[in-house]
Amino acid sequence: MSSVFSLTRFSNLFKEQWIRSWKSMLLISAITAGLLAFGLVYFELQYNSRTQKYNEVQQNVFAMGFSVIAIGFCLYWYTNNWYRSKRMMMLSLPVSAFERTLLTFAWMSLLFVVWYILIFFVVNQAISKWAISYEYQVYQRSPLAHLNQYLPSERMKFLNPFLINSMAVFMLLQTLLLASLLWFKRFVFVKSIVVVFLAAICYTWFHHSFIPAWLTPAGWLYDDSMIRLLKDSAFTEYDKIEVAPIWTALNSYHLAYTWVMLWAVIYFRIKEQEV
Repeated sequence: MSSVFSLTRFSNLFKEQWIRSWKSMLLISAITAGLLAFGLVYFELQYNSRTQKYNEVQQNVFAMGFSVIAIGFCLYWYTNNWYRSKRMMMLSLPVSAFERTLLTFAWMSLLFVVWYILIFFVVNQAISKWAISYEYQVYQRSPLAHLNQYLPSERMKFLNPFLINSMAVFMLLQTLLLASLLWFKRFVFVKSIVVVFLAAICYTWFHHSFIPAWLTPAGWLYDDSMIRLLKDSAFTEYDKIEVAPIWTALNSYHLAYTWVMLWAVIYFRIKEQEV
């Protein structure tokens, strides 16, 4: 068999994976939709009344659901394709290591993000209509006050840059979890969860504690692309120093570099298992 990428082989591999897993995907989709609906209703009932409250509900439920389901989807993929005897079944298929890696990337990253957004959008369409009537009955006002809020493009306002960055972090953690699952041999699940947990703590500590405390001058405030020295807090007057564009780009896209390195590790690990 040639190790050069073949679109025909990859298409057959993708088709076989879909035939083997579509029933499980339907069940997972139903469970995910139920959890998202419960979360949207729960936070709608718990949050105090305020303008555009439901937008905040959407953002919180979307972010929490994405983080939990991304990790769960990774564990589901691993146990169904790379765990013990099923690993041998996957490796025995007449495809190259690159095609196996590409299939894993397509399902765990591309397909997962599109699949999750579609499920959230469908569930949110129904729950938001209930939220409108609930807000009107309880507070005598609508949480979606403008007519353009009913348009699908406006309903997806929760996909703001902050949430997109959060999705990138969650996908990075999911990829790190998969790389750990493929790397370890004993106590795989425990070691992998510990690695992801420690990586998340270290990343958070570095950005929120180490940089402001140790790499920022005293009296200055750290931001993603600049440091600021406040002169008057009442009028928010400040001096600022902007970093060079290359460092701004590195700070903005550092997750992509780490992501590529992790997928390189996954590829070589799959190739090693193949041998």
